[in-house]
Amino acid sequence: MPINLRIFVCSEFLPCRRLFPDNFDIVDSSVQTLAREGVFVQIYMVMAMKALTKAFLMWQEEQARLDALGKETSWEMYRRRLKMLNRNKLIVFVGAYFGIFLSHEVIMLVDVPVHKTAKELGVTRSSIYSKYTGLSPP
Repeated sequence: MPINLRIFVCSEFLPCRRLFPDNFDIVDSSVQTLAREGVFVQIYMVMAMKALTKAFLMWQEEQARLDALGKETSWEMYRRRLKMLNRNKLIVFVGAYFGIFLSHEVIMLVDVPVHKTAKELGVTRSSIYSKYTGLSPP
């Protein structure tokens, strides 16, 4: 259904008429043109925001419908991907300091022997230690 939109801009409604009396030459074409263009920019921005809001609400309804049917929604995919990215990380606290490390790095730094970790990942205890401290391991 097409929308018939007509925009009428009258110079009496523009803010420049209220700011300057009619006898000033400043009110001529430059200020009136800027005020008229400002009105059109405002109208375009409002229409764009309404369109974006409508698109978001339609997307949200579609996600709710998919969730009600038991199908996968984009929020679930995002949460699963985020969980996958962060599942092998540990937070280590030492006094007032903390660090977020990959689990295999923590295990290698505390000298726990792990089968084939150095070969598969291509890292050693000394390389991990120097990566975080810039020093050779003790």
